[in-house]
Amino acid sequence: MSGQARVLVVGAGPAGLTLGAELARSGVACTVVDKRQKPSTRSRAFGLQPVTLELLDARGLSERMLEEGIAWSAAPVGDGVRWLPFDDLRTRFPYMLIIPQTDTERVLTEWALDSGVTLRRGVTLERLTDTGDEVLAGLRADGAEAEEETRWDYVVGCDGVRSAVRTLAGIGFHGRDYPNSLVVADVRLSRPPAEKVVGLSVPRGMIALFPFPDGTYRVVVEDNLRMSVPVEEPVSQAELLDSMHAVLGGDYGLSEIIWASRYRSQQRQADTYRRGRVLLAGDAGHTHIPSGGQGLQLGIADAVNLGWKLAAVAAGRAGDALLDTYQEERWPLAAGILRKTDLLFRFNTASSPPARTLRWIGVKAATLPFVRSQVVRELSGLDVVYPSMRRRGDHALVGRRYPDTHVTGTTTGEAVRMAEMLRAGRAVLIDGGGPAVRAAAPDWADRVEVCVPCGPQPLPPGASALIRPDGFTCWIGRDPGGLTAALRRWCGSSAAQPERALVDRRVLLSLGAGTAAAMIGHGTAPAVARGHDSAGLPARGHDPAGPRAGGRDWAGLRARLRGTLVLPSDAGYDRARVLALAQYDVIRPAAIAYCASPDDVRACVAFAREHGVATAVRSGGHNYAGWSTGRGLVVDVSRLDHVRPSAAAVRLGPGAQSVDVAARLAPHDLQVVTGLCPTVCPGGYLLGGGIGWQTRAFGLGSDRLVSAEIVLADGRLLRCSAEREPELFWAMRGGGGGNFGIVTDFEVLPTRVPRMAGFALTWPWERAATVLDAWQEWIAAGPPELASSAGVLLSDARPGAVPSVLVQGARLTGRAGLDAELAALFAEIGTPPLTREVTDLPYAQAMMRWYGCADKSAEQCHRIGFNPHAQLPRQQFVIDRSRMFDAPLRGAGLTGALAAFEAGRRAGQFRYLGFFALGGAANRVPAGATAYVHRSALFFTGYTVALNVPVPDEEERAAAVAWVDRGFAAVDPHSSGGSYVNFPDPSLKHGQRAYYGANYERLRQVKRRYDPHGFFSFAQSVER
Repeated sequence: MSGQARVLVVGAGPAGLTLGAELARSGVACTVVDKRQKPSTRSRAFGLQPVTLELLDARGLSERMLEEGIAWSAAPVGDGVRWLPFDDLRTRFPYMLIIPQTDTERVLTEWALDSGVTLRRGVTLERLTDTGDEVLAGLRADGAEAEEETRWDYVVGCDGVRSAVRTLAGIGFHGRDYPNSLVVADVRLSRPPAEKVVGLSVPRGMIALFPFPDGTYRVVVEDNLRMSVPVEEPVSQAELLDSMHAVLGGDYGLSEIIWASRYRSQQRQADTYRRGRVLLAGDAGHTHIPSGGQGLQLGIADAVNLGWKLAAVAAGRAGDALLDTYQEERWPLAAGILRKTDLLFRFNTASSPPARTLRWIGVKAATLPFVRSQVVRELSGLDVVYPSMRRRGDHALVGRRYPDTHVTGTTTGEAVRMAEMLRAGRAVLIDGGGPAVRAAAPDWADRVEVCVPCGPQPLPPGASALIRPDGFTCWIGRDPGGLTAALRRWCGSSAAQPERALVDRRVLLSLGAGTAAAMIGHGTAPAVARGHDSAGLPARGHDPAGPRAGGRDWAGLRARLRGTLVLPSDAGYDRARVLALAQYDVIRPAAIAYCASPDDVRACVAFAREHGVATAVRSGGHNYAGWSTGRGLVVDVSRLDHVRPSAAAVRLGPGAQSVDVAARLAPHDLQVVTGLCPTVCPGGYLLGGGIGWQTRAFGLGSDRLVSAEIVLADGRLLRCSAEREPELFWAMRGGGGGNFGIVTDFEVLPTRVPRMAGFALTWPWERAATVLDAWQEWIAAGPPELASSAGVLLSDARPGAVPSVLVQGARLTGRAGLDAELAALFAEIGTPPLTREVTDLPYAQAMMRWYGCADKSAEQCHRIGFNPHAQLPRQQFVIDRSRMFDAPLRGAGLTGALAAFEAGRRAGQFRYLGFFALGGAANRVPAGATAYVHRSALFFTGYTVALNVPVPDEEERAAAVAWVDRGFAAVDPHSSGGSYVNFPDPSLKHGQRAYYGANYERLRQVKRRYDPHGFFSFAQSVER
């Protein structure tokens, strides 16, 4: 299966749209289909309860709903005199919000589309088969002759009372129909009532009037004299006037019926909400009389409860048992509500004298303080509790929504409400200061947001709390074992430490992810480089938001894009703004534009130029210095991810990730020069040069560039090559990403590497100097088809820990000749390795091994959140500094490098001193032939330190900086003075000279010609 559309949601009502957005914002590819060509213009539901507003607040949508609706802070009890005030509700929303369902659906539709949902209207589900491994769905678009067969991991029916999903899945829908016929109408009144809401019950029947924001009113009528009128009979204005006069004593100047309908309620519930890979939500699972306005609320809450669970299971982060809790929690809750609404309906419609007496007593009692409080909380929906979540001895809050208290995020340092904390779509862990969080939380760092109390919390002293993504409390306590059990139950098995699957980009390139995963074990992950302020922001010489950022017209830009514009107020913002490196999560762009075409890129450039908004260009989000984000507009080209092979060339989109490129080219027996990180994209990799296993055999990635399509600062879209715009083409081959424009298409020469033999070797620490000295001589004299790296590694630099000495690499022609070459290395060193592993695999399989994904599919070999099956964790905190070397590092230089590696041992630090071999075909090109200048380099060498937190304390940060600087100072005098622009070092005072050397002046000339006003600029960018 493709992984582009794994979950099908049938029905684009409130439940379906909410579920689609919940899945998409969690990284699950989701398609929502609806048989209607257009959204309905009639609103059956017309209000949101406080509990629903709280759910929407936790998704950043409450303010948008409030703009559309009318707050209603007291409910009539039915006698025309008494009211039930909502003032004492402990919530930000002590009212019901009157808002037509059409407006609710419009806001939810925008949210779903902005989150990445694919919405298809005019599509009917005709066939459904659950095979056990997948679900086959037959879809037919309006006007289509043939049925479209599609495959999904899961299908969810949100398609209402007449659900096709429920019927095709064979799920029963039992209950009863009520004989009573009711009328609902939207009307205009020339003399509207003084009260916002009118509700009255008399022997003749009941009537309620609700105002809509456009000045019209919703009228709901139960006239006891017309209960048996067939539902097919139209509702006349005369009938409505008669009923209003009989119940209300007047008609408030009823002047027009906009639309009216007669209906009979039913009370039904599906036998189960899940059958295998098919699930139900909203009215497809339950329907009841409209008493209390529960239907819409239940549907949205179903979707929120199901969304994060289905996303976790579909992505492989949690087991199937988590999905079973949806049935365990929502089915009994709905069953209870059905019983209550049934009793309420019978109570209100009973016409016998005893029943009327009881109703009169009930109205009187409802205004008593102790009764009123209970009734109001019942109407608000805030008292929801899931008994199945609770265990014996649990705190009273477990199974209930956690209050919207203030907390401080440990990553951002900002005080926010709990609702705002939940907008990331993750579980939230409140660290109460005890040992539980420190002991258990780190292993779930990829799916849990950690915060500390900021003001009063409803917790025992020293206790911590775990809150699910839907806002429900699932654990409170101090015991690390209890927290671990709760994390496993609600967040899945603990994530592997980041190094087990993916170390940072430098270490991957130097080590090869496969062996790093096997040897590093528990360790750390990457982080912020120096040259940043205390918040971890890139140190820039200008305001990233631009001089006129406050007056920008984001709505206008959104209307111009085929792709998606994500703003801070949007629910998907926190997912959209993050990079591969977690230390930059503190940066909050003004907007992120996911461009779907070159015209989208042009629109973004034009908008930024017009409004004076700084831009940052992002493809894979791997920039070490954080320059693929900023406080202005992030132009994201990750959706331009095409891979189009031909016999002569391969066309690559700037957002095509390396793992996908390899997978798509494998059937064509083609490859391209790429690095060793699976999620790096051509948008940065090729423009900076492009170093990887194929570099010595075939040259840099940029050396094989044939042409490129680029959007310039003035909005022009050019195709440049050696013949067309040759100076710009020269600059793009090693001049660095983001300097001259935004590339939307690369044309590169492919390579052919049928098989690749990999090797991984280790020696004892006392042989480190001998191994590294011999390795440098061996690889420099080796054939170009031989690629290799070497280094020393400490997964935890605590005193007494023994470093590992590693040599790894690959032979691009397969196993033949490799054994003899390795024997020569062993002879140079004088001793055989402690461990030796050699593999000989087809190229695509070999690369999956280097990616650390030998046991994963291409879909799984992505950062968590990229698709439903992605398993690679994000990285945390790293500092990296490296230099190019034109000659081996030997003697005192090598001794000093190893001494610097050992110095200042500190527990919790991951350390790596690495050497990566260059030379071969990369050095056969003259230094001035392309912008990449390092044509005499034999190696690049550098120090990497990583910590397992995105924001270390000042002492830890200072120690990490000091260690890297000490190592850099030890090797720098022996280097060429050059650095690789794709591994930027913000600490360099003259970074451009280090990156481009003698080619820098020519690059400045190109800059002046194609970007004369310096639109594309960032720290260490090419200057005019």
